Amino acid sequence: MLNWLFRRNFRRIGGIALFGAAAAACISFVIMRDDIVKQSPDLASLFQMIGFDVNLRGLEFRDLRTFTEIEDGKRVLVVEGSIRNLQGENNAVPAVRLSIRNSDLQEIYAWTVEPRKKSLNGLDETRFRTILADPPETASDIQVRFVDRGKRQIVLE
Repeated sequence: MLNWLFRRNFRRIGGIALFGAAAAACISFVIMRDDIVKQSPDLASLFQMIGFDVNLRGLEFRDLRTFTEIEDGKRVLVVEGSIRNLQGENNAVPAVRLSIRNSDLQEIYAWTVEPRKKSLNGLDETRFRTILADPPETASDIQVRFVDRGKRQIVLE
């Protein structure tokens, strides 16, 4: 009887098995996305497109604030915020690269800040603050991202 059922439903069983294997592959692809992006960084945009963030450093910016102040009679731009370790273990804190961009999102000026702490304990957080004297008038936004410590410029290849 079992042989007869198996022969009669071979296509259905094969289809269900194929569907299960494809679903398992997709789930594995999403779960292991950090490891996959480490091997092939171009896939980060694919994950972002389907709604999944990839965070290879295990750190995030929080409470970012930008405002202007008058210091010694001159206008200064202040950027402050915190860096939070999302991992349950120690994590190195990279430098922070800030770039001022115009309304066309073209970079006008950039600088790097190295936070005081070089590493964070699991789920810990550290604050940073930087001041830029005489910011450009054409500035419309600021981009903040991590770069390796000691790198003052990003090399374009």
